[in-house]
Amino acid sequence: MKTITQTSEFSFDRFLQVCKRFMAINQRTWAIGFAGALGLILAVWLMYDFVGERDILMYSTISSLLQLLYLLGGLILTSSIFNELHNTGSASQLFTLPASTFEKLSAAWFLSYVCYTFIAVILIVLLYTILGFTTDIPESVVNSTITDMDLISQIFSYTTYHSIFFLGAVYFRKNNFMKTALSIILFFLSLVLLQFLLLATGFGSSILYSETILGFSFESATIFRIVISIAITVLFLFFSYIRLKNRQVA
Repeated sequence: MKTITQTSEFSFDRFLQVCKRFMAINQRTWAIGFAGALGLILAVWLMYDFVGERDILMYSTISSLLQLLYLLGGLILTSSIFNELHNTGSASQLFTLPASTFEKLSAAWFLSYVCYTFIAVILIVLLYTILGFTTDIPESVVNSTITDMDLISQIFSYTTYHSIFFLGAVYFRKNNFMKTALSIILFFLSLVLLQFLLLATGFGSSILYSETILGFSFESATIFRIVISIAITVLFLFFSYIRLKNRQVA
C-alpha cells in the first residue's frame, strides 16, 4: 500500500489524494449534472431541427443556454463541494484527514474551478462541432455567434462568482447555493439603495455623471475591473481558508 511522507509543507501527494476523495464522493452527482445539461442542449437542438429552423436564432439560443449552464452549473457544483463538512456524521472524517487545511481547500478549488472549467470548455467546443456550428451556417454568422457567446468573458465572470460561492460552501451549513445567491442579491440591493440616497442628497450626481471611474475613463477601465475582480477573488478565497481553518480547530 502506498504511503505518503508526512511533512508540514504542502504535499502534492496529499493534494492528489484529497482530490481523489472529493471526486469519489461527488462523482455521481457531477455525472448526473453534466448529463442533464448535455441532454437539455441536445433537446433544444432537436426541437429547432424538427421544426426546420436551424438558423442564427437556434445557434444564439444554444450559445446563451451554454453560457447559463456553464455559470449556473459551476456555482451549484461549487456550493455542494463541502456538503460533508456540514453533516454531523461525515464532518469528522474531513477534519481528521491527514492533510492540511490549505491542501483540502486547494483540492476543492482545483476540482470546482480548474477541472470544471477545462471539462466545460472542451464539451462546449465539441458541441459546436457536433451540432454543426462551423458547417451549417455562413462563416460570418459563426463568428457573430461565437463573439456573442464571449466564452472568455464568461470564464472571467465565473472566476469571481466562484470564489464567492466557494466561501458560501464553507460558511453556510444548509442551502449553500440559495443563501449565497441571496447574500449577493442583498449586497447589490444595498448598493442601489446607497446610490439613491446619494442622489437624493445631491452627493451622487457628480459620481453618476462623471466621465471617469477613480481617474480611469470608461473606455480604458477594463484593466481596472480585472484588477478589482482578481482582488475580490483572492480575498474571498482567503476568507474561505480562514473559515475552514477555524472550523477545523473548533
